[in-house]
Amino acid sequence: MKIAHAIRDFFMPPKCAGCYAVFRVKYGEKNELCSECAKKWTLLKAEICEVCGKPYFDCRCSTKRLEKAGVSTLIKLVPYKHKSATSNNVILFIKRNRDKRTFAFLADEISYELEKYCDKLGLRKKDAVITFSPRRKKTVNEVGFDQAKLLSKMISKRVGIKFLPTLKRKYSGGSAQKMLDSSKRKENTKGAFALKNGIKLEKRTVLLFDDLVTTGSTMAECAKILKKNGAALIVGICVAYTERDAKLSSLD
Repeated sequence: MKIAHAIRDFFMPPKCAGCYAVFRVKYGEKNELCSECAKKWTLLKAEICEVCGKPYFDCRCSTKRLEKAGVSTLIKLVPYKHKSATSNNVILFIKRNRDKRTFAFLADEISYELEKYCDKLGLRKKDAVITFSPRRKKTVNEVGFDQAKLLSKMISKRVGIKFLPTLKRKYSGGSAQKMLDSSKRKENTKGAFALKNGIKLEKRTVLLFDDLVTTGSTMAECAKILKKNGAALIVGICVAYTERDAKLSSLD
């Protein structure tokens, strides 16, 4: 930890993304989450997936909806639990707060898992790009940022894979996904995205990031467009995931 960071944390103690409480840290300690939430986060990562039997951080299960859309596998960190769970709070925190400390923490964690996956499959980084599912324009205007875009850029720098914004929202309306059930989420995202002008994806591996995957409707809709425009391989990446209609990845 840099001295400047220690001084910053002394005068402006960090706010935990897991419980939203302000907490003190000692010089030299990591301070992304308070000690209690850090323990809970570690336990969530180690929780066993009911489909593949592996801990979540090593789980590569996808869903039938994502697989049908062209997503070969899904890299994730933690399960998305009930409202009181640390994973739920962290997702809500990054949607509402542009906190560099928390974003850096998540980018580091995801980058580590992504590096493992690239090494395992022997993926050539120069043939890959990292992109994201863009947030609704209305929400971006309200909160001032797109968390998926920010995290994707940070992951890109850490793993050395080109960041390429490939998708755009065709319209700014629609309802927030969190307010809808599974069938309505699918309908809400249908036709909501389009490929940006001048984007070429032929024979490229596309790493598609979204902070949260529940029904998979948003990621699936984005993947369909990427696949239709030539992406050779699409790998989904998220922070948290709800185990619905899960299916083992054929590439893991």
